[in-house]
Amino acid sequence: MTSTRNMVLTLLIVAIVCSVILSFVYSYTEPLIAETQNQMTLDGLKQVINAQEFVEIIPDTLWRAVDSSGMLTGIVFRVFPQGYGGPIPITVGLDLDGKVTGVRVASAAEGLKETPGLGVKITEPEFKDQFIGKCGPAV
Repeated sequence: MTSTRNMVLTLLIVAIVCSVILSFVYSYTEPLIAETQNQMTLDGLKQVINAQEFVEIIPDTLWRAVDSSGMLTGIVFRVFPQGYGGPIPITVGLDLDGKVTGVRVASAAEGLKETPGLGVKITEPEFKDQFIGKCGPAV
């Protein structure tokens, strides 16, 4: 009976120690992960429109793009149309005339699950660049 009690007690102590260590690691890495994600989002926004700063209007969906003097230069929005392998994150920049300034499609490393060879072609410049300069129904 005591050997069973000792095994249970040892397992309990190991579980508590592991839980404490895991919580410390999580509390240390959480802000670093959040900062990295914010920087990746900012880099993605800068790929679709030339702006100094982005003001988030709708979280993870809509931003105002402003220059260094604070003047509005356009907007950036993110849409998630349904693809074969799931939603496709697409970020689009529009200038003040409503013309497309850039299109960015998430890569496979960012979670794009499209058919290799066909569906993944939407990430290639030949596809994305066809929209630049267009506005309204042409898009």
